[in-house]
Amino acid sequence: MYKVITIPVLKDNYSYVIINKESKDAIIIDVPEFKPIYNYIKDNKLNLKYILLTHHHSDHIQGVDDLVAKTGAKVYGNKIDKDRLPKLDFELLAGQKYDLEGLNLDVIKSDGHTIGCLSFYFPQINTVFTGDLLFTMGCGRMFEGSYEVFFESLQKIKKLPINTLIYSGHEYTKQNIEFAETVVDISSDCLVELNNKIKSNIPTVPSLLKYEIKNNPFLIAKTVDEFATYRKLKDDF
Repeated sequence: MYKVITIPVLKDNYSYVIINKESKDAIIIDVPEFKPIYNYIKDNKLNLKYILLTHHHSDHIQGVDDLVAKTGAKVYGNKIDKDRLPKLDFELLAGQKYDLEGLNLDVIKSDGHTIGCLSFYFPQINTVFTGDLLFTMGCGRMFEGSYEVFFESLQKIKKLPINTLIYSGHEYTKQNIEFAETVVDISSDCLVELNNKIKSNIPTVPSLLKYEIKNNPFLIAKTVDEFATYRKLKDDF
């Protein structure tokens, strides 16, 4: 009934559209850029109902106002970060569950990259949108918060069902693999699949959680100290 479409935007960002294939109603996750997203909505005759924002950085929200003006979609974001987000129509609370007209949404507190980051888990479609918390084979930089807070956020994602599809905010996989190979052993099947996608200029999202748990150093890390070590090494890589 639902499908997820990946829209490449800006230099290496992704925006995502969840589409109800029967009603043509749609949900957007982050709006880094107006034109390509609006063109997709218009060309596919979608009824954009909701805009969900993972965090306040401009490369995730700068197209919101124009998209709202054209579509009338309602903007949902973290209540505690409302002063840094575009005007919200609905203030989300981390840890709460919501019903978006039949599609269940679990809002996961995902502080670490920034304070106020959210991940959006949709259990009916086995999908989580992690913004800049967790990437394919990597994780976001820590701009706000602490290693303890970041590690705790990653553990929440790690506890989701292993068949969960992870849609992250950027295409950083090539660089992430180059770093990961210096600190962990990556399974050959995972490496071949990702490198084939990179060579073919195909998005490396979604990634499957079970592969990330086995190969992503930031999910392999068992302690805060181990996570902090990897994060510091990656910052200087």
